[in-house]
Amino acid sequence: MKKIVIIGSGAASERALKEIIRENVDTFLVVIGKEKNAPYPRPRLPELIEGKLDDSAFFPDALEKYREKNFLFINDEAVKIDRDKKTVVLKSAKSISYDRLIIATGSEAFIPDIDGVSQDHVHVLRSYSDAVRIKKDLSSSSYPVVLGAGVLGIEAALAIKKRRGVNVRLIESAGYILSRQLDEKASAFLEKRLENLGLSFIKNASIKSIKEKSIVLSDGNEMDSDFLLLSCGVRSSVSLAKDAGLEVNRAIVINSNAQTSDKDIFACGDCAEYNALCPSLISFANESARVASLSALSIKAEMNYESPVFSMLVPSASVFTVGKMTDNVVRKEDEESLVSYYLSDSKILGISAINRQSMMMSASKMIGTEYREEN
Repeated sequence: MKKIVIIGSGAASERALKEIIRENVDTFLVVIGKEKNAPYPRPRLPELIEGKLDDSAFFPDALEKYREKNFLFINDEAVKIDRDKKTVVLKSAKSISYDRLIIATGSEAFIPDIDGVSQDHVHVLRSYSDAVRIKKDLSSSSYPVVLGAGVLGIEAALAIKKRRGVNVRLIESAGYILSRQLDEKASAFLEKRLENLGLSFIKNASIKSIKEKSIVLSDGNEMDSDFLLLSCGVRSSVSLAKDAGLEVNRAIVINSNAQTSDKDIFACGDCAEYNALCPSLISFANESARVASLSALSIKAEMNYESPVFSMLVPSASVFTVGKMTDNVVRKEDEESLVSYYLSDSKILGISAINRQSMMMSASKMIGTEYREEN
């Protein structure tokens, strides 16, 4: 019986675990997680804050479900990978042997160096325990602020708005929101729709210092804030892999089989890098976890991730993008939605769609095809 060990308990680990069990191969499976909970869907943490999900819905796959599948969950922290002995050393000093290892350590929130950032009312959202603390702190908050207007910041801000019923301000250092996924015109269209949902944006701004009941912006202006969520990006958790001598760039380098520089070690999710891409997107986590789990089982599988896919499923302000942006743009716009086609000559290299969820299934298939007016 082959023994597969997964390090991590986030979205990629959850997907890898389910893939391995689905294949029903004679395998003993061990998951090592710092959190006491079984692997869970971190991208849905905002729904937990909003109250859309309770704990029973958030953890639908109880540990008991897997125990009959030759499964063991270890609530401990992996501190070393010994490639020669093929073991994972835990913080408790125990060693876990493996035949194949999947690293799904994810990423950590980047915390900027701001005066006052260590105060209790300053939060990040990367774990279930973070969400629990945020819900408690929000109960007495009247002036919530989010630093960072990327997808995580926007989704968290909307969850806070729905939970507290107060407008939420987002501070963004760039000149427009979702600047990695949208061009300026598409971003402006989205911003108006988000404003209608109770969000407001302060752009080209940063925080100089944090006080107990206010924050001071880089231009010297001070604004009320009794709750601050930092959403300033993530950094891949690669220290285990680096210390083990695996090839690491921005993240753990994997090939088309999600294999690292060690033939018996695979990586997936935010901690992995494929073809110089380290997108920190759920689409990448799912695909890399699928391939890593099948490859660990010696089942042939290859990465299919040439055109990064991004989605933000917000009612009346959803965003879907695939491919890359170019300067040659054709737009189709009405009062409710905006679709942008990014072309090279007449070929579609990228698409962004705002409030057009119906395009999610077909847009990826359009990449590389000729643009037609009826698109």
